[in-house]
Amino acid sequence: MPSNGNAHRYTGAACITFIFFLIMGFYSLGRILPFGMSLGFSRRSYYLGTALLALGLAAVDGLALTVLQAIERGSGGWGIALHFFRVPYILDEPWYLTWLTSFVGLSLLFGYGMWLGLVQRAGAWLGR
Repeated sequence: MPSNGNAHRYTGAACITFIFFLIMGFYSLGRILPFGMSLGFSRRSYYLGTALLALGLAAVDGLALTVLQAIERGSGGWGIALHFFRVPYILDEPWYLTWLTSFVGLSLLFGYGMWLGLVQRAGAWLGR
C-alpha cells in the first residue's frame, strides 16, 4: 500500500459498534415494545429489562473493544501499523479509560436510540 507519510493508519471502523448500539436502541422501543406489550409485559418491566440488557451488552462489548485494542497494540497494529480498534483522541488511552469510554458511549447511544424510537413511535400514534 502506498504510504502518505503517516506512520500509522487509522480506520475508525470500531465506530460501527457505536452506530449499531444506536440502531439497537431505536428498534428496542420503536419496533419491539408493541410486541412485548402484546405478550403481557408491563412498560416498566420491559424498560428495566431492556436497560439492564443494554448495560450488560455495553460492558461486554466495551471489554471486547479493550481486549482487541490491547492485542492490536501488542502486535504493532497487526504488524502493518494499522489501527482498527483505536480511534484517535477517543479510544486511544490506557485500557481502563478505553473500557470506561466505550461503556459510557455505548450505553448513552443505546439510550438515545431508545428515546428516538419512542419519539418516532409517539409521532406515529399521534398521526393516526
